[in-house]
Amino acid sequence: MADIFISYARKDRADVDRLAAQLESAGLTCWWNKQHSAGDKWMSLTEAELDAAKAVLVVWTKHSVGSTWVADEASVGRESGLSCRFLLTGRRPLWASANSRSWTLPPG
Repeated sequence: MADIFISYARKDRADVDRLAAQLESAGLTCWWNKQHSAGDKWMSLTEAELDAAKAVLVVWTKHSVGSTWVADEASVGRESGLSCRFLLTGRRPLWASANSRSWTLPPG
């Protein structure tokens, strides 16, 4: 199980790959659904990783604010007290925790 569960919209995959690489280079382990395959196995694996994570990093973008999956994962992180937000573009949605931290991804 990973240190950080990354919640994101599929359209932001390239940026999330870069973000995860930077976190991993700092010695943190990350999990994010790279394949987005369907089925019970995918759902069980996602839930297990989300439940075991030490932090939930929610990547808010113009794509993810409309995703019910991202909103649900953010809610789990918020309810467990583990949620952080990461803004790639735009602003955080109103339901994002006001107490969570915010960073931006450096260019590169």
